[in-house]
Amino acid sequence: AMRSFINNLIFFYKIMFNIRFQSYFKIFKKSIRSFELVDIFIHYNNNFFNPL
Repeated sequence: AMRSFINNLIFFYKIMFNIRFQSYFKIFKKSIRSFELVDIFIHYNNNFFNPL
């Protein structure tokens, strides 16, 4: 009975770790996307204020 309890605990921990990792990955992708938007915005503003 103890072994199955430990197996369930490990299984639960893996599920929790996967969920946490996926949420971190989503946040990471969102931050990369927002950084790209900021970069595009800065580039656009620079070209707007001093056109080449």
